[in-house]
Amino acid sequence: MDNKDIKVVEAISMTNAMNRLTEREFSVAIVDLMLPNGIPGSPDPGFNIIRELVANHHCTAVLVISGVDDEAVIKNALALGANIYMVKGQFGQDEFQEEMHRAFEYYDTHKAIEEAKCEAIAQNESVNVCKNLIGK
Repeated sequence: MDNKDIKVVEAISMTNAMNRLTEREFSVAIVDLMLPNGIPGSPDPGFNIIRELVANHHCTAVLVISGVDDEAVIKNALALGANIYMVKGQFGQDEFQEEMHRAFEYYDTHKAIEEAKCEAIAQNESVNVCKNLIGK
């Protein structure tokens, strides 16, 4: 994490967060389950953001930081695809830095996998184009 050029982008509501996701690729998304624009007291807005990230931003690591310390909510967030769940007030700076390091490692690994897949597909398509050109 020390060598990364980190840019922090803030979202103040679920709607704002969803709009931000269309602006650029993110290495790590830190999600608060209780963002405004949802049912008061319900983690649904954060769950919706996790769903969006998992469905359309495959490489982005999802780190949930929430005041919700409920086992069912934690399990649901992780089942939806969050990589890390941290409860506010239950971790220090060292733990946060360690989890951020893990999140960046997740992104780097999955980005490399996606790039390798794209390269393999491109090579396969080139082979197919060549075969078609020479009639094999």
